[in-house]
Amino acid sequence: MKKTLLIIFSLFTSFNYSQCNDGEYEILFETYSGEWAEEITWSIIDNNGDLVVYYDGSETENDTWYNQSACLSSGCYAFEANDSYGDGWNEAFVDIISVNSDVDFGVTELSIELENGSLSYTTFQINDSQCIYSGLGCTDENASNYNENAFISDGSCEYSCEEGEYILEIETTTGDWASEMSWDLYSYQDWNEENEPITSFQGNNNDQTYSTQICLDDSAGCYLILGNDSFGDGWEGGNVSVFGVLDNVNLLLEASIEDGFDGYFTFEIYQKGCIWEFPGCTNPDAINYNPSANIDDGSCIETLSFNFDGLEREYLLYIPEDLPGNAPLVFVLHGYTGSAQGIMSYSEMNEVAEENGFAVCYPQGTTDQYDNSFFNVGYEFQNNPTVDDVGFIVALAEYPQDTHQLSNINTFCTGMSNGGDMSYMLACEASSTFRAIAPVAGMILYDIYNSCNPGNPVPVFETHGTEDDVTYYEGDPDNVDGWGSYLDIPSTIDYFVNQNNLTDLSFSELPNLNPNDGSVIESYIYSSPNSNNEVWLYKVIGGGHDWPGADGNMDVNISEEIWKFFNAMSSSEESFIEDASIESKKIIKKIDFLGREINNTQTHLPILYIYDDGSVKKSIIY
Repeated sequence: MKKTLLIIFSLFTSFNYSQCNDGEYEILFETYSGEWAEEITWSIIDNNGDLVVYYDGSETENDTWYNQSACLSSGCYAFEANDSYGDGWNEAFVDIISVNSDVDFGVTELSIELENGSLSYTTFQINDSQCIYSGLGCTDENASNYNENAFISDGSCEYSCEEGEYILEIETTTGDWASEMSWDLYSYQDWNEENEPITSFQGNNNDQTYSTQICLDDSAGCYLILGNDSFGDGWEGGNVSVFGVLDNVNLLLEASIEDGFDGYFTFEIYQKGCIWEFPGCTNPDAINYNPSANIDDGSCIETLSFNFDGLEREYLLYIPEDLPGNAPLVFVLHGYTGSAQGIMSYSEMNEVAEENGFAVCYPQGTTDQYDNSFFNVGYEFQNNPTVDDVGFIVALAEYPQDTHQLSNINTFCTGMSNGGDMSYMLACEASSTFRAIAPVAGMILYDIYNSCNPGNPVPVFETHGTEDDVTYYEGDPDNVDGWGSYLDIPSTIDYFVNQNNLTDLSFSELPNLNPNDGSVIESYIYSSPNSNNEVWLYKVIGGGHDWPGADGNMDVNISEEIWKFFNAMSSSEESFIEDASIESKKIIKKIDFLGREINNTQTHLPILYIYDDGSVKKSIIY
């Protein structure tokens, strides 16, 4: 198969070979992109630690050949393979070939693939059988011969303890999704005094076994391995075992997190009867139940039911302890195929609520004909579902407002993707319930836009990546993707700027705190001296279909930014009534300069907005 594909490729692709200097050899790197091309990157690192060749598959096609060549001198090299999702390369591979057949790589054929996990290294030579790669060595910080310059383990680690010290060997086996697995080792005293752990582990590659040894000065006592799974679905076959080397005793055998985020694994050395206190949710019916917890910390979150329109709907509600009356309420809506529990986990909005004093509600969507969860905004590919999600969410908002004495003025909505689309629909149809919205990777369908006529102007904060390949920044007016025709982001922002009668723009570039995430954020904040309302746009240059801070751009925690926006848009009852009386004029007609009424499907035309108070505002839809 490889040879056939190579022949086809050579017939249709011209090669631009490098012009190499004396002492250099032309090397061809043939990359077959496999099933998930955008997840793949690889690089060649020379013996000085310099990156000399790089490949980025983020904008490549699946199951396609990509060739590049480089001039390399003799010596040792390392091939670093990366997979951004952590499940290996899915049939992708790289063949390394000498163009002029004048290179000895040390092996007959040099073909590299990442079978699983997110990272692997392969060393090779170019016409230098005596070279030793400088990045090889002992990578375990607990070893006596630890090499801080090494990043590829060569199995050479040695361990030695002083006389009288207890030698502890810890063996960790990763399962699926190794990058989600981590643990920390504490002594009883360190745990209770909240000190740093004795040692830690962070998983990387799937189905691997790692061993380390620890020298304990004061060995007798109680110890804890605090395990964590960052996704919350357990260690997927991973486990950790602890052995006493000198007395050949099993202290902890294949301890694992079967489900959830946290696991508490205790063992004792020459001591019995240690009493540990592990706070957490002790309710087995809660979604965040922790079977290892023995002290209930009040953090349990149960799936709640709400009957609306003949359907038994589900939602999650988080109310921080000692929350004052009339506190704000924030709705967080999941994306298509997502879940309330999922977005609660990755958005970490509960932590933001705990720190800033507001309640959070996570509604669960219904399922469509494909058995995928969704909120009904009228996607064209669905069979015209009749579920009334606007009515459901409005009614659901009133319930905690009444039962938990939450604010019926400062109620807000954010959401990811489909949840962001639903936020726009709520802005158009439920402005009396929701004070402001903050869609992430959201869009407004033309059908919703054409009938949008809110009773109150709604502040909007949109966060959107310019390279979003699900919800296009440029919009999809011709419904190429099947969701339905929808506006581009600049036109969407322009519409809500006009709706809120905003006149001023403040632009800034946010600090690029993580230069390795491939994106930066431009901030556009629209305001007016005559209004408390604002419209914000975080334009993530190079960003994708992500929730910044959880995935993609890591310069901000977008959940914190969303609350900052909602907090700025919060109103007292008096100011809300005043703002509504001043700003609640309605658009009654949209016409062009010739007086013809338009339906907003045309673009790049000047539009006149006619309001019910007789005022007129000009805009251009892009």
